[in-house]
Amino acid sequence: MHSQVIYTTYGFNNICVFYDFEPASYVLPVFVSAWTVVNVAYIAVQWLRMEAEVAAGTLDENVLKYIKYIYIFALFCYCFFVTVFTIKPSAADITLLMHTAPYLVLQGACFFLAIAKLVHGIKSGYWERLEFPEWFTTAWYVYCAVGLVIVLAHAVPFTILCLDGDCFPATAVDPLSAGVTFFLIFDR
Repeated sequence: MHSQVIYTTYGFNNICVFYDFEPASYVLPVFVSAWTVVNVAYIAVQWLRMEAEVAAGTLDENVLKYIKYIYIFALFCYCFFVTVFTIKPSAADITLLMHTAPYLVLQGACFFLAIAKLVHGIKSGYWERLEFPEWFTTAWYVYCAVGLVIVLAHAVPFTILCLDGDCFPATAVDPLSAGVTFFLIFDR
């Protein structure tokens, strides 16, 4: 199975081969919309929990303000991501760029949500109250650093270079999915 647009642009097929074209493109917007609603509910519950932590005095109000900014950014990114189903890539041109941009924005949102979790876990004492081991905080720093490298140093430049026609040699790895998968698996 070779999608000509994806294969000729990136040098390999990625998961988009299954999602971007018929018949999947007929039903996936419904599932992605449901995914967006679940994420909005998740962020709303997190927001309420952190408001309760501010009221209890375990979280500083300024920290909560910055975490709220990240959550609002993530909500807009989730809504923007749905547009991947409105623009079908037809060639390695502006349609592919407009189709890929929401995915890159989603990767950034996932990274910033991981940072928000790190800040919240440390600043509120939440991880201490859960009696996580001391190495957990260090592991979370490593997790965020690795995520930053995957998203900013690999996936974004790789995508931009490929869209510009100067792609790396074909690989068996799907670097575009690596960043989001990394964050979605370990974010919760």
